[in-house]
Amino acid sequence: MIALPLILPLAAAGVLLLVKKENRTLIRALAVGSTGLAFTLALLLWLRYDASRGGLQFEVNLPWVPSLGIRYHAGLDGVSAVMILLHGLVSFSAVLVSASIRERVKEYHIFLLILIASIYGVFTSFDLFFLYFFYEMAVIPMYPLIGMWGSRNKEYASMKLTLYITAGAVLSHPNTEVDVVEISPEVAEAASFFSVYNRDALKNPRLHLIIDDAKNYL
Repeated sequence: MIALPLILPLAAAGVLLLVKKENRTLIRALAVGSTGLAFTLALLLWLRYDASRGGLQFEVNLPWVPSLGIRYHAGLDGVSAVMILLHGLVSFSAVLVSASIRERVKEYHIFLLILIASIYGVFTSFDLFFLYFFYEMAVIPMYPLIGMWGSRNKEYASMKLTLYITAGAVLSHPNTEVDVVEISPEVAEAASFFSVYNRDALKNPRLHLIIDDAKNYL
């Protein structure tokens, strides 16, 4: 269930590739339907999250490339449970207000659905490889969305945002996190303070999971 909010927009984007660009009604219906279902699932996951227990829930941990230590490790902690709910609401609203788009409607919705799916992946991934993959995946549709359908200075804005995101991805590379592996209890406790739902974040914080996973790539 944790992967469905990610799969639905991606599947809809794939189906849109087969839809004729003149059929705008079907294009918009597929986009609204997939993001609406994804938002509903995100709401259900948030409602079913046990705040009294906290920690990582709805966990899926499947081997992907065992020789490289890569696995599909997804789930929700207190922070990500709230974030996917907010993302589901914002993404569904974005598709609804996209009814004003008149040019290249098919391409616009394909890019938008890929962006929505990638952000779901970022918020649910607990493996460093997939976190990095979905983070970079968001850059691909973001550039044409801003550059083609943006407002004033859209080319400048799309290039600047892409450079900022790419720079952030480079700085978040495992080689830059070697010193963070030896995280002190004080820092972990301060980080867990911001996790409203994750009451035992000090025992199993998202930061620790990703840092521990980074050791596989060092």
